[in-house]
Amino acid sequence: MGPSGLHWDDFMLDLTKLKLKTTKKMRIDDVGDYYDNEIISYRFDDKRFVNAILLHELVEYILIDSLGLYDEQIDMFDKSKPYREQFSKKYKQYKKMHKLATIIEKQYIKNLGIKWNEYNKFIRRFKVK
Repeated sequence: MGPSGLHWDDFMLDLTKLKLKTTKKMRIDDVGDYYDNEIISYRFDDKRFVNAILLHELVEYILIDSLGLYDEQIDMFDKSKPYREQFSKKYKQYKKMHKLATIIEKQYIKNLGIKWNEYNKFIRRFKVK
């Protein structure tokens, strides 16, 4: 227990409740998503691409949770420019975490011997919503 009376468990995301899933119909116009306790990827035929999306979303989800942000806020950032402006500091934090998740996703793809531009072009061609 720390000096403030909080235990380290108070700061950890409960990963036991987290579910990974794939689908052919996304709730947003993107190949990856997270909300509630679900990390979601569009169901590509190539499992390497599914894994890349799930990795990105999981990393981003953990990072935003560590900052005290939550998925409803992220939805608002994606939908509303006035909301982004109103909460610009939190929006900048989210964008930084999204960028870090993308760096990890890119490294994963590179390690598979796939060019990022080819992967990105492939996953962006699907109508997911």
